[in-house]
Amino acid sequence: PPKYNFIVVGSLDARKSVNIFLEAITQVKYKELIHINIVGNGPLMNVWQKYAKDHGIDNLITWHGQLPREKAIQMFQSSHLHVITSISEGNPTTIWEAMSLGVPTLSFDHCGMHDTLREGAGILIPIASSYNACVMSVVAAINDLLEHPARFQKLADATISRANKYTWNERAKLLDNIYERAIQIHNSKQ
Repeated sequence: PPKYNFIVVGSLDARKSVNIFLEAITQVKYKELIHINIVGNGPLMNVWQKYAKDHGIDNLITWHGQLPREKAIQMFQSSHLHVITSISEGNPTTIWEAMSLGVPTLSFDHCGMHDTLREGAGILIPIASSYNACVMSVVAAINDLLEHPARFQKLADATISRANKYTWNERAKLLDNIYERAIQIHNSKQ
């Protein structure tokens, strides 16, 4: 059976909450279809590696530690899904890297991800009222994706389409329009 490559990139600390993703993976129905690349290191790396081993998912994960940007980009290029389960995040650079390569992101629907991952360019998971509910929402999203693998391509296509709206040329047009509108409003008040 085909393997779907998931990627997590970032510092392995409490703020990134990779533990939510790891706990979800323990409950995913078709976990044998998944391979997870975790890029980065941090104070919780050993704790999360032990969790993976203790819960029988360490065979699904390759822990890469810190990689040069070029190597991380290569990892993205072979990925089907980028995962961010941060509980406190702005709008991480990894989303833009993933989008530029057509890799959709699964994330909680908050912070910068709420606005960036629109129009099918990712999977936005509503923030639940409890930790366990958040984990189960991630489980449900991944199970649904693995049960409907054609969605990987639909998500990738939507991600590329969405990324095209964030090119430098498109951003320049947006800023020009904002300035033009501000000038019009200013002039209309005189």
